Amino acid sequence: MSKMDAVKWTLTRDWGFESMPEAPDWEIFAKSLLTCASGDGVLADSERQWVVGFASAYGAPEEFVDMLRAWQPDGVVKERLESRETGRKSRRSLLYLAIHACSADGEYHPGEQAAVRAVAAQLEIGEDVVSQIEAVVAEEAALKAKRLQLLYDEGAPF
Repeated sequence: MSKMDAVKWTLTRDWGFESMPEAPDWEIFAKSLLTCASGDGVLADSERQWVVGFASAYGAPEEFVDMLRAWQPDGVVKERLESRETGRKSRRSLLYLAIHACSADGEYHPGEQAAVRAVAAQLEIGEDVVSQIEAVVAEEAALKAKRLQLLYDEGAPF
């Protein structure tokens, strides 16, 4: 199995995708994600590294991943996402992943919560949906902690 086969398998398992995102999809999504993560006025190294790691793990072109390491957020989200149908269809997943990126330092701060809500409002996503997405992220984190404790009761082997 090649690396791209593994990425396709993971995209199907994790996201239900039937095809790989194209380079323009990565550009609009990852740049929007970095912009969301910096919405509280700070793009922490851990937030940038989370976005870079996500893009790399899910098959973004390496030259694009390299560009993300230095790219400075520009405040543009709605226009960028609306430039492609794939972006429009990914609005809620952007918020979900932005919450993950914002939480990369171990906490989802009130300023980050406000920034995610501001982006949601721009994207015409209601407060109730944002709350549901936040709840899913929290539930998944709790389930992951429970799974790891159950499977690795003596600590992770690697």
